[in-house]
Order: sequence, then C-alpha cells, then structure tokens
Amino acid sequence: MPKNIILKVFEGITDRVAVISIMGPQSSGKSTLLNFLFGCDFGTSEGRCTKGVYGTYYKFSNILLPNCDGVFLMDTEGLFATLNTKDAARRKDFDSKLVLFCLAVSDFVIINTKGNLDS
Repeated sequence: MPKNIILKVFEGITDRVAVISIMGPQSSGKSTLLNFLFGCDFGTSEGRCTKGVYGTYYKFSNILLPNCDGVFLMDTEGLFATLNTKDAARRKDFDSKLVLFCLAVSDFVIINTKGNLDS
C-alpha cells in the first residue's frame, strides 16, 4: 500500500494509541476472549468467523494509562485453517504474513491456544 494513502487515512489523528492483537488457531476463542476482556462486539460462532484482520478502537474515558489515550484491538483470522486443498498450499504463506504483520504493528500480542499447551 503506498505510503501517501496510509498517511491520508491517519491524517489528523493525534491520540496516543496502544495496539493489541490476538493470534491463535482457528476456533480457539480469540474473538470471544477480546469480547470478554474489552467489551467488544466481534462476531463469534463455531467455525470461521474472522477473515483477515478486524479492528476496533476504544478511547479511554478516564485516565487508565498516563501515556495512552486509547486502545486499538486487532482480531485475526485463525492460523492453520484450511478450508479446502486448493488453499492449503497458500495457507503457510498467509499465516506467516499475518503473524509478521501483528508483530510489526502491535504493542502487545496475545497468543491464544486451543486446548492444553502440552498436547
């Protein structure tokens, strides 16, 4: 995406924002966790809900953090999700790009797992 388009989108925003993203396998409860922790309204159901990256911004109504005016939450598509064999070949590349994007733009990254960490 050209730099001037990005600059135009964020032009005039002076808030100091903390960016929090969540990653994990498909159907591990990423959207549900964000909804519970932050009172969001990300869609939830069994199976695939989020495609790509969804985001929402919350401005703090009181002073929770002295150097932050709000939080931008990013809900991501589940990792390792293959809907059909045609997509399986491109999935690893997509997952890699999604993880790198979240790591690059986020102040905090939540890694959600499905089941036990040992299994």
